[in-house]
Amino acid sequence: MSIKLCECGCGQPTKLAPQGNTRRGWVSGQPMRFLTGHTSRRSHTLEERFWSKIDKNGPIHPVLGTRCWLWTGAHQTFGHGVIRLKDTKKNKLVHRLSYEIHYGSIPEGLNILHRCDNPPCCNPEHLFAGTQKDNIQDAIKKGRPGYLDWKRKTK
Repeated sequence: MSIKLCECGCGQPTKLAPQGNTRRGWVSGQPMRFLTGHTSRRSHTLEERFWSKIDKNGPIHPVLGTRCWLWTGAHQTFGHGVIRLKDTKKNKLVHRLSYEIHYGSIPEGLNILHRCDNPPCCNPEHLFAGTQKDNIQDAIKKGRPGYLDWKRKTK
């Protein structure tokens, strides 16, 4: 029987499973995957958590010709995806995170806008940096209802 090292990355050899346990993945007499208490040692990076919730098989945008990458995790009321930042316990908009992963930091004072007008989309080809004025002009040009509804309510 070969020695199996703990899968948490600590490098310590694991023990043999005393009995079978399906929930824990134990097979009686076989090395266990983890030492007791080591299963949750490795925390996933923000980028790993981001990619685990992306579905690259979204709809094909008729003008852009590429698929939306849909966020399958938590969403805000208006459909934008959010991910929890473990260090600050705050939420981050995932289309902004996608932009940062692919293009670097977001310039101060700029928003990340969607060319595809699909709030859960995180495809970097569909995202661009722009001001709030750019966003409003884009909404008016495309006849995006959210802006027009807001405009009517403020009059």
